[in-house]
Amino acid sequence: MSDEQRAELAGCTTFAELHERLSAQPVNDPAEAAQASVGRRLTLTTADQLEDAEMLGVDASGRLCLKATPPIRRTKVVPEPWRTNILVRGWRSLTGKGNPPKPEHDDLPRDLPKARWRTVGSIRRYILLILMLGQTIVAGWYMKGILPYQGWSLVSLDEITRQTFVQTALQVMPYALQTSILLLFGILFCWVSAGFWTALMGFLELLTGRDKYRISGASAGNEPIEKGARTALVMPICNEDVPRVFAGLRATFESVAA
Repeated sequence: MSDEQRAELAGCTTFAELHERLSAQPVNDPAEAAQASVGRRLTLTTADQLEDAEMLGVDASGRLCLKATPPIRRTKVVPEPWRTNILVRGWRSLTGKGNPPKPEHDDLPRDLPKARWRTVGSIRRYILLILMLGQTIVAGWYMKGILPYQGWSLVSLDEITRQTFVQTALQVMPYALQTSILLLFGILFCWVSAGFWTALMGFLELLTGRDKYRISGASAGNEPIEKGARTALVMPICNEDVPRVFAGLRATFESVAA
């Protein structure tokens, strides 16, 4: 910018007038004056550098702008039904009423490298499942030994052919009841076993502190945070009402601040 241009701009009394002179075109709305002079301000001193770096672009209104972010590629964000009932999900899968397939994007990488922590997490979950089922099978075996009906001594196949259906049902009913008791016992014991092994592994992890995949505030160190540092809170939201989620975040922040 030459000295004459600087002197001309120095005589401006308002920012709207300054931006209008920079844009070299009349501006009807003073609030849009700064937007009108963006192209001129971008090409004053660093035009060659920005063009070489391919940082200059044109917005939807045809105005010169800076490529500060990647181009916006809007896609449909439709909430998908979250069905937790395994019977309903299986029936819908058999009848072909499942969720529609997600659209494929050619410009997005399809095969992402699998992180090691995912493999470690899968191994740990399988180990937990084996421990739960093994402990439940052993407990169920001992539970079966203390139940009153052992074997099929009260049911005779020869008598079944000669007696009525009601008599057969009365003979089989105790065994059916005992089997249902064993099933309920297995489900409840498996639930308790999951909590037991999870608590035990958590205790060992706290005792040793040698898990490189754990998420802990102690790994960040105790050095003071710089005053000019900024913190960003990233909240992934899926199939939830956005205002309600942020209202919950604000309530949490206010409760902590109080």
